[in-house]
Amino acid sequence: MSAVAFVLFCISLSSTLEAMSRVQFLEHASVTHETVYLGDIARITGPQGDTLMKLPLGAAPLPGRSHYRDTSSIIADLFLPKDLHDSIIFSGSSRVRLSHRADTIYAQEILPVLTEILQDSLTRSGSGEYEVVVEENHVRSYFLISKGSEYSLSIRQIPSTGQGERRRVTFTSVSGEYTEDFSVQFGIVRWDTVAVADRDFSPGETITPDAVTWQRKKVSSLSSSPVLQSDFSRGLESRSRISSGSVLTEGRVRAAPHVRRGDVVELVYGGQALQLTMRARARQNGYVGDIIQVENMQSQKIISARITDTGRVELTQGGRS
Repeated sequence: MSAVAFVLFCISLSSTLEAMSRVQFLEHASVTHETVYLGDIARITGPQGDTLMKLPLGAAPLPGRSHYRDTSSIIADLFLPKDLHDSIIFSGSSRVRLSHRADTIYAQEILPVLTEILQDSLTRSGSGEYEVVVEENHVRSYFLISKGSEYSLSIRQIPSTGQGERRRVTFTSVSGEYTEDFSVQFGIVRWDTVAVADRDFSPGETITPDAVTWQRKKVSSLSSSPVLQSDFSRGLESRSRISSGSVLTEGRVRAAPHVRRGDVVELVYGGQALQLTMRARARQNGYVGDIIQVENMQSQKIISARITDTGRVELTQGGRS
């Protein structure tokens, strides 16, 4: 692909991706077929001829050998897959004719970054917001990508100072007999709505839903995944001390035991034909499937029992009641 064609493809796809955040259920859209120049404003129109957005053509200079004297007009075509779930996504095709006035061709640096993200980070993760930090020629640009599902994406530019996870990607463009390599550094900062502790928690303390607030935070730097709202359905407890204002993660909390030391539980023993139940006091914490020591509250004997449910244990083979 020639350098000029690469630029056209970048500009075309970049404009299309930006339109994705503004258009719902769009089946076709295109850039005006008139000849435009770098720095001009191109118009993206919908199927009824309505203007969806205006696109400024131009970006940071391409590093390396970036001066060309080819003044011919080039047509770039772009085809995107139709959205399978009719969510917020752009589909159809766009077409733009581009000429340049001067001898400098500009590169749209965000396209390779977004392509890399779509193929890597977003495909391996769930919904969330990702702050993209693009650095080229010591100039940084910041974009926010919101991913709602596998088929939903929106992009907008934002002011930011975030760094995120640093990567380096090399892209190659070809012009005549010359092959040009240039590098783009970028970072990704993921945002998500997470549970934040409203107070301090001691190790082993129960964490209830009313003891946290849900806030939008940067989660890229967390050492483990943040907990979900569904995790509170069974109960959570702290693994270690948690300070007020800390994000609750899988490394800081764990599921609350089904049976805690000191709990009065239902002790079941006997066969399938006849089962007897009595009360016992747990002498250990445990989860379903664990064998713990319990005290028969009637005979005061210590026996072994397997946890079968919350507050319920079953006498194990060899255990004595």
